[in-house]
Amino acid sequence: MGVALGIDLGTTAIMAAYFRDGVVEPVRLQATDITAPAVTLVAGSDPRNWISGPGALAADGADQANVVRNIKRDLGRSHPKLIGRVEVRPEEVMAHQLQWAYGTAIARIGEEPERVTVTHPANWGPEQLERFAALAQELPIDSVGSLEEPVAAAQYFAAEHVIPTGTHLIVFDVGGGTTDVAILYKAAHRFEHRGQPVGRPQLGGVDLTDALMDHLMRTRPELAAIDRQTPAGRATLAEVADVAERAKAELSSQTAVDLALPGGSAGQPVRVTRGEYHDLVSDLVDEAVELVEEAIDGADIRPSDIYGVLLAGGASRTPLIGARVQETLGLTTLVAGDPKHCVGMGAALFAANTAGLASQAPVVQPSPQGIAPDLVAQGLSGSTDTSVSSISSFRTPNVARQFKQIDDDFEPDNSGVTPTPPDRRLAVVAAVVVVLVIVLLLTLRTGLG
Repeated sequence: MGVALGIDLGTTAIMAAYFRDGVVEPVRLQATDITAPAVTLVAGSDPRNWISGPGALAADGADQANVVRNIKRDLGRSHPKLIGRVEVRPEEVMAHQLQWAYGTAIARIGEEPERVTVTHPANWGPEQLERFAALAQELPIDSVGSLEEPVAAAQYFAAEHVIPTGTHLIVFDVGGGTTDVAILYKAAHRFEHRGQPVGRPQLGGVDLTDALMDHLMRTRPELAAIDRQTPAGRATLAEVADVAERAKAELSSQTAVDLALPGGSAGQPVRVTRGEYHDLVSDLVDEAVELVEEAIDGADIRPSDIYGVLLAGGASRTPLIGARVQETLGLTTLVAGDPKHCVGMGAALFAANTAGLASQAPVVQPSPQGIAPDLVAQGLSGSTDTSVSSISSFRTPNVARQFKQIDDDFEPDNSGVTPTPPDRRLAVVAAVVVVLVIVLLLTLRTGLG
């Protein structure tokens, strides 16, 4: 049995997962976490000297001005980006990050995959998709495909849950740099897109972090006076950004955090409560939820036809997002493991399906406009006549236990998130119990008679 690999090349983080022997599991891309930062140290004009992933942040003497962050947001722009004294194209940096993730994953897995699926935002246009296809083709493997991020999340959710025929699953993907919404209709044997995927390429976890970072900067006058043009000033700002990023993640599971900021007042921590953080990002969350409303209006469906809203992407772990979906739209929110990982896990499942490792075709069909043009010939638009129940034969690890063991910094907060419905196995058990009770009652009645 071969291996299939899925890679979620995000704006702020990179995640990979692999399928082997009927099991899909995450790849640990660094010693301390499954995901790795989507950053690259541009050390000169030769990409062979660049460093991507956690090594870019740990390089001795590295000037923060030469570390590229959030480059995915720039894909499709015609002008190169000036990094230090070097002009680079976004696709060059993303290609380097993708090749690093691929090489690291192969080293962890121990063998090369038969198929790789790389994910991308659903709202990308033809120019971005074309450039993305070109950079993906630079991987040292012939069989490479692309998949929309919301569709990948739905693929993973469908592997573990039975979704009633005739209902709609909304995927609300709030990633590091983009927000996407896709609506999928559950037909008899497959999923189909309803309406067009909608999204905003400049709205995501980065913006939530920036709002918190601005707040932290205002609490320390010495930070506001930093000279951003010096290497020392840029290093300090990078430290504050890292503090804000960690605080954002911690406030998903804690009601308050005490933060040690760099500078002269480092000994006096700053306390930020979840309520304060939610106030800072409330307008941004409203903008994201409005995209869900827009997608529903475009698909022309009724709320009663919606099975639920699947939260995907690391930023969707912010409790206010799930709560606002329920309060504003009155819809049930769903999760599949850690939302930060479900896109990569779904990409691995899709790669396995496409490679024939699972002996079936994909159940979630990519929308035609979401397929990178150079990859269409590789089979992404193939048959999707497969039942969800057969997809459920995939043996995914116990998600809750798995992520508690390997990602202890995240403990899901259920405020604003409704638990996912029970699967078909529980329904079968309940039906058997009912039948046994009825038989017992009839037996007793016959005996008494």
